[in-house]
This record gives sequence, structure tokens and C-alpha cells, in this order.
Amino acid sequence: MADNSAMKQQQLLSELNKKEFGKHNLMAYNNVADFRRLYVSVCKERLENNEIVLILPYYETVDSIEQQLENVGVDTNHYKRDGSLFIVDAVQQFFGSGYDFAKFLELLDDGAVKTGKVGVFVIAYLDSFFLYGDNREKLIEYERTISRIKLVHTILICAYHEARFASFSDDTKQLLRRLHNITVQ
Repeated sequence: MADNSAMKQQQLLSELNKKEFGKHNLMAYNNVADFRRLYVSVCKERLENNEIVLILPYYETVDSIEQQLENVGVDTNHYKRDGSLFIVDAVQQFFGSGYDFAKFLELLDDGAVKTGKVGVFVIAYLDSFFLYGDNREKLIEYERTISRIKLVHTILICAYHEARFASFSDDTKQLLRRLHNITVQ
């Protein structure tokens, strides 16, 4: 990794670590493998801090994310059993089950503190909306829905690959930026 790229990745890690609860954030990354290494590290810290972690991968399988967490010393079976770790395929979540993701987030948010957790940390790969073609309208509907719900104990990071985000029209980019509390690119 070049020095400039390493510095940018460190800045992303710093941004991931300092996100505040109650925030709906947009993050654009340029390399899936580098971004995964960063958020796996952050997720480990969040789990050790008694937070609930929800990861919705797109470019990797649930098993590969679990393996990455295991590689950094996370006992995924323990955290899954105690309700602290959820890893759900993004495509399945947004297209397959028909389950209302916004409602699921609200339930996690409401239940976190009641069950003795500090809060909820979520990373969702939103490039998954484009597996079945151009679903910009569905993506925008999702982002609008999420921005309307009050997630007091949750940090939600909507992750987009930089190339995908750059492909959006200027109007779409501006709308997405307005729908999020913080944007990191």
C-alpha cells in the first residue's frame, strides 16, 4: 500500500472509530479489502466495548467476514449466541427476506440499552442495491426511510464504493449527502 493510500486508510479508520451514536453516515471507500480490514478492526473494538455489531456484506460472504473477525481474535460464536453480532448478506436483507430492515434497526436500537449494551454499530454495503440492475429509486427510498427513523443508540454507516458513488448524477450525490449526518470520502 502506498504511503498516501495508507494515510487515507488510517483517516477512514479514525473516522469509523469516532462516529457518534444517533448518526446515519455515508462512507465511500476505494478498496474493498482495505475497507474490510479497517471495519473488522473497528467491529472487534465495538464488540469488546459491549456494543451490538451488524454487518451487511456484499462483496464477500457471511462466512468470509466471520473468518476475518476470527482472524483478529473475535469469538464469533460467542457474540452471535449472546445477540451481539449479526452478519447478514446485504442482498438477502434488502431483497430476499421481505423483512423490513428499518423496523429491524429500530428494534435493535430500542433493545440495545435495555439489554445492557452500549449501542449498535452497523456497516451496510449499499452497492448491493445494484445486483439486479439499476435500483437507484429503491436505494433512495431506503435512504429516505432510514433518515426518517430515530436511531438514538445506533451508528449506521452506509458504505458505497467510490466508483459507484462517482457514477451517480450530481443531484443524486447531493440528495444522498443531505440524507446523512456525516459523509466521509
